[in-house]
Amino acid sequence: AVLSLMFLLWFKINKKLWVAILIILSLVVVGYITFIDKPGLERIELWKYVLQDANCRPITGWGMDSFRRFTSIKKQYYVMEANPGNMAFFDNPHNIFVSLFYEFGFISLLLLGGYIRQIIIWFRRSLKEPNTIALTGFVLAFFLVSMGNFPMWLARTAIIIVPCFALLEIALKND
Repeated sequence: AVLSLMFLLWFKINKKLWVAILIILSLVVVGYITFIDKPGLERIELWKYVLQDANCRPITGWGMDSFRRFTSIKKQYYVMEANPGNMAFFDNPHNIFVSLFYEFGFISLLLLGGYIRQIIIWFRRSLKEPNTIALTGFVLAFFLVSMGNFPMWLARTAIIIVPCFALLEIALKND
């Protein structure tokens, strides 16, 4: 939300005021993370193991939806806790970039990088209309959230995300 807000404000307010708001919001975010919601590091450790396994098959990956399932070539699960009585499994790497690399190899990251690059090129050339700015802010927020969660893999959020990307492309191409 902070990233989207700051992106939107960049186009709407004086740059000195924008910097002041950025400093204040940064202090609030750091204070919130430090004193109220201390994030765990279990996902970073998970990413380390997942990337090690992804490096075993860097070109093709392990295949679609292979993260939470045994396949003929993948025989491991990723466990949250090593408690034999109550095994809790990760069903997703909670990071879009790690997930794409794990399931589809580095080619998927190249394709995603090319798509992001194209969106940036289109945005630079576009008229900065309210819809274009708002949709671009949404896409920025989506990628930030996707680095620690998995909104694209949830039906209740994917139903919003896919049309927003399509609307952004239409808005950028029409300018």
